[in-house]
Amino acid sequence: MSENYQTVLNHLLFHKALISETEGGQRINRYLAMLNEIDQGMHVAVRDPFEKSVVAAFELVLERQMDPWEINLTPFTKLFLEKVKKEGTVNFVTAGKLVFLAWSILKLQSDKVLLNAMPPEAPPDDGAWDLDMFRDPADLDYNQVVLDGTATPLTEAIRREGRRAVTLMELMDAFDEARREA
Repeated sequence: MSENYQTVLNHLLFHKALISETEGGQRINRYLAMLNEIDQGMHVAVRDPFEKSVVAAFELVLERQMDPWEINLTPFTKLFLEKVKKEGTVNFVTAGKLVFLAWSILKLQSDKVLLNAMPPEAPPDDGAWDLDMFRDPADLDYNQVVLDGTATPLTEAIRREGRRAVTLMELMDAFDEARREA
């Protein structure tokens, strides 16, 4: 039993403990059985293409020793698509869902960076007098105003927020959602 297998097992057991009694946890029990078969070196035989996708995801997490609490979707999607191509059984709904999830995260991040990088709009010049006495005193650097006679513009640095990786169970939930949509 590898250390990564134990980490994935603990992750699944944690989520099984969170499930309500009415749901019963059959889905996670299926995942636990798949994980056990993979760890024993057995070939997991399933006919359902969605189940094959789940098995492929578990195999990737175990083979690449990914942390089930922090799976970065961008490299995971690339590895998943390579694995699916190699095995020859392509489930386009699940593969498309993974690509869409990775794209969505990257799109949100790039939109945020673009918004922060846009220069502020200049106020329209209406020809009125500019009276500095009506400025908010907190906005002024008095030393600079006294030396130059003008206020210095404030330029904020562009900060890129860290991206949140997904957990293995969030990934499995995306697979189940793709199954329901198909």
